[in-house]
Amino acid sequence: MTRGGRHHGGGHGQRREGGSDMDGIDERVRRLAVEVCEQPTSAPEDWTPDGPLAGYGFDSLALVHLVMRVEQEFELDLQPEDMTGAAFSSLAAIGELVRSRLA
Repeated sequence: MTRGGRHHGGGHGQRREGGSDMDGIDERVRRLAVEVCEQPTSAPEDWTPDGPLAGYGFDSLALVHLVMRVEQEFELDLQPEDMTGAAFSSLAAIGELVRSRLA
């Protein structure tokens, strides 16, 4: 979900709130998602940052795998309160969650 309810399009590795993915988090999240999604419903290069992961072929098992990969990649220990539908609804939402936990 985007801040202020606004949805912004964008290409690979772009942050929604203006500027580029200077910290590389968005591109790393995208790479993990592509690796985890075993049966994508569309080509990963067509995935947008704000697009719903469920719409790209992520089921509950794929989301669990993605959570584990995000924790490993970013050396995070996500808590149950981090595991919300909103936090893992899109690539951009995951990127924002990671940034908030690394801050």
